[in-house]
Amino acid sequence: MSKLLWLVIVVVGIAILLIVPYWLAQRGLKELTPETRANLPGSFVKLTDGHACCESRGPADGRTVVLVHGATIAKYVWDRNIDALAAAGLRVIRYDNFGRGYSDRPQTTYGVDLYDRQLLELLDGLKVTGPVDLVGLSQGGAISVVFAARRPERVRKLVLVAPAGTPVHLPFTAKLVRAPLIGDWIMTVFGKRVLLSESRQAVKDPALIKELEQKLLDQLSYAGYLPALSSMLRNYPLQDLSAEYEKVGQRRTPTLLIWGSADKTIPIENAKRVQAAMPAATLKVVQDAGHGVVFEKPEAVNKLIVDFLTQ
Repeated sequence: MSKLLWLVIVVVGIAILLIVPYWLAQRGLKELTPETRANLPGSFVKLTDGHACCESRGPADGRTVVLVHGATIAKYVWDRNIDALAAAGLRVIRYDNFGRGYSDRPQTTYGVDLYDRQLLELLDGLKVTGPVDLVGLSQGGAISVVFAARRPERVRKLVLVAPAGTPVHLPFTAKLVRAPLIGDWIMTVFGKRVLLSESRQAVKDPALIKELEQKLLDQLSYAGYLPALSSMLRNYPLQDLSAEYEKVGQRRTPTLLIWGSADKTIPIENAKRVQAAMPAATLKVVQDAGHGVVFEKPEAVNKLIVDFLTQ
């Protein structure tokens, strides 16, 4: 057998090994269409980049609080917080970022401008014109800081829960996922397994772990989640938003920092970096809680948020 034929066989074999798992990983995924949206919970607002899924609770005349979730989760992470905040007299809005939950997964660059534009257009679409309070978890904290830096007149107070935007250690696999092409393949083929593993580290209670896994699997069942996540990891500066933090800090926007003492995703040591940029920010540590502190320790978190926003 000639060397050329052997080369062809090897190339074809490698192609099959790459294409088949990629195809199998995407088989059976559902599309977010007008028909599927009609049977999904929440309201849908048409924005420039697609439909955003949101939900509002609490008195219509209450102070508006917007809950912004993190990178891999969706608005369900606030399930244990939204009712308590609404019961305190706040008008609470939570929504799914593009690429997450039941919001659309547009084929675009998932960078700072996309998420900032989504939040701005969502508020305008819901006729929220006055200053709001933003409560952001992880990447949601970064989105909130960027929004406050760009539009200080639209933000009254900030609550940042283990916010992204400061340097953290990235394992080799995370760096590899950021690479074009090969990163997309890795995310599509192995992303589900990795995300489920990470969700098990966010909280300790087995019952809560199971609940988070089921909610994660639900959003993973819709096409576009993993490609959107790949794009976000490549294009969103999760490790360096120092300029935005400093800008908000210079304006002395009232800010509360909440951190779980056992956070392994964004360690509590990073709070020092945030406070260096925002000297007026107050830090509250929730003991024995991880990155999923809002879900794991809702009573403690809810009290901190309500006390800060209503004082």
